[in-house]
Amino acid sequence: MELAEKNYQEAITAFHSYRYELALEKALTAKESGLAENKLFILLASCYRKLDRFREALFWVKKINSSYVNYCSSDLKAKDGNALYVEGIIYSELKEYNKAVEIFDNALKKEKSNQFYWVGKGWGLYGLDKYEESLSCYKEALKIYRKLSEENSQKYEGDLAHTLLKLGALCGSLRLYEESLSRSKEAIEIYRKL
Repeated sequence: MELAEKNYQEAITAFHSYRYELALEKALTAKESGLAENKLFILLASCYRKLDRFREALFWVKKINSSYVNYCSSDLKAKDGNALYVEGIIYSELKEYNKAVEIFDNALKKEKSNQFYWVGKGWGLYGLDKYEESLSCYKEALKIYRKLSEENSQKYEGDLAHTLLKLGALCGSLRLYEESLSRSKEAIEIYRKL
């Protein structure tokens, strides 16, 4: 079992270095060596997702979510380690937006203040051409990111800026040009500080 854990740790290191092929190889080796835990399943799902192999990613994330547990791995960044988020995003990437929105709606019933769920739901609604509802979701995520950024700017400023950019683009799509420009400028100012 030591070999399995060693391969798992090497997979985590490779994943955080954006070497997803190597991370996948090490994670599969860890599985073959006997590791069969949720932390490995979410890593496999995240690796496959980053490699645009969505059906395989879905297989692994469903191994976790079939027990209806919102599993979050502390070894991965928050959104990559959150099984419900990863599952919802995979459905969006597969353009199965109704399923993605359903997953995020259920997740938000349990955890209303999770910014990832709001962003994921917003993306799904955008894919369904429900722009006003999508805008509302991104604004909820923005409120949460602002609060988190006040508490820990170093950790959340990049995510705040990214959400502002998405919100700016969405506002532009809705012809809310002044808001679009304002959100985009704020994002650029944050990026300059990073």
